[in-house]
Amino acid sequence: MIEMPLVSVIIPIYNAEKYMNRCIDAVLNQKYKNIEVILINDGSVDSSKKICQKYCEKDNRVICISKNNEGVSKARNAGIKIATGKYLCFIDADDWIDIEYVEEYVLCAEDRDADLVIGSYISEYNDYKVEKVKDEKYHKKLLSQNEALKKILSPKGINGTVWAKMFERKIVNEHNLQFETDIRVGEDLLFVFRYIKYCKTIISDPKKMYHYLIHSGSALHSEIQSVEDKRFDIVKVWETIIGESIDLDLSVKEMIISIYVRELSEAYCNVYRFNNENINLYYKSNAHKYMKKFLIGKTFNPKTKIVTILKFLCPKIIMKLK
Repeated sequence: MIEMPLVSVIIPIYNAEKYMNRCIDAVLNQKYKNIEVILINDGSVDSSKKICQKYCEKDNRVICISKNNEGVSKARNAGIKIATGKYLCFIDADDWIDIEYVEEYVLCAEDRDADLVIGSYISEYNDYKVEKVKDEKYHKKLLSQNEALKKILSPKGINGTVWAKMFERKIVNEHNLQFETDIRVGEDLLFVFRYIKYCKTIISDPKKMYHYLIHSGSALHSEIQSVEDKRFDIVKVWETIIGESIDLDLSVKEMIISIYVRELSEAYCNVYRFNNENINLYYKSNAHKYMKKFLIGKTFNPKTKIVTILKFLCPKIIMKLK
């Protein structure tokens, strides 16, 4: 029997003592056994480090790294650096996967010699399934590069996160792909976007085998100032994508520009209350640059286009309506 390829599962961990056992156990109990599990303790101040060490002692497939707290991007980059598998999977420490997750993705990749497997996921909240990300058809599907980019970038498409996907490590290393460490939101999307540009064969697998845990106290309850910072990061991510989309299909570029303008309107509407004239002018002038393409584009319906314009014209009213 031919030995199936090694899969490196990278799990960044920060103060995850409440959830990480479920996550790690789900990985170690996979039907597919040829895996290495890379746990990166990113400066946790709870018992996460001790839990990581316990797993290292119990299972020789587990590799532990402890480092100062520098954020999830640097933690993932550290995992990529020491990974030895043919394939890479990323899992967040508070999420978990079904027992056939790795096997399903490996078989997809090996059967079609795929560079990327794009899966799907189930959103979980307090142990209740609240939403399933839908795909157009249940069966697996080969995607062209343009189709994959549209699904990843589109607000209505497959999520642009790195989890619920499997990457080929050779492509990551050959093109020196890493997570940007100076942004806090959108680093996943940027990594996946850059990776897809080097892919020849992409498989979409609609089976929902990744469980994404939603925290009620996450983005909606962040301090006001961080909302401004996060919106600025999102805008920067889309600006980077625009700059790196010169050689892409026109329909993909139209989608990117349209989403960028919408993100600018959302950012402008959110930060208008801070009375930062320089930032406000930056958002409005950039939107004006692409507004014509946004209005004639096919990415958004007329209602969304009108709301987007209103966010620039009367942000105070829009914020009150939210």
